[in-house]
Amino acid sequence: MKLSTRARYGLRSLLYLAEQDPTRAVPVREIAEQEGVSGDYLEHLLHAMKNSNLVKSVRGAGGGFMLGKPADQINLKDLFSALDEKIEAVWCIEEGEICPRSDTCKSRPIWEKLRKLLYKFASDTSLADAVGSADENRV
Repeated sequence: MKLSTRARYGLRSLLYLAEQDPTRAVPVREIAEQEGVSGDYLEHLLHAMKNSNLVKSVRGAGGGFMLGKPADQINLKDLFSALDEKIEAVWCIEEGEICPRSDTCKSRPIWEKLRKLLYKFASDTSLADAVGSADENRV
């Protein structure tokens, strides 16, 4: 599974927000600088995540973005869905009718099993889990 830049940057921005004071709106510029992402591109991603209630925005002086709900209530599947990211190991599982071998493919059951594992992982992994994992890997 290869995630798009959208998914990678989206996750990085959500993890950054999850590490902040939950009552503070974080300016896009701050997130962009800290995560090494284009501010304009990040703004586009944050608005897509806002439409899915993963983040909320605050206007005016001191404005920016914050998580739309607690980090333990946002999972990776929510993020992928908000950014129209497919959770697939191979394209032919999602679009089986395109592949002329889909009815006879001997590897298809393996890819379907992997797909289920990926969905389970994405559903079971929250931002809080991911922040905890990042903290554990820091020495």
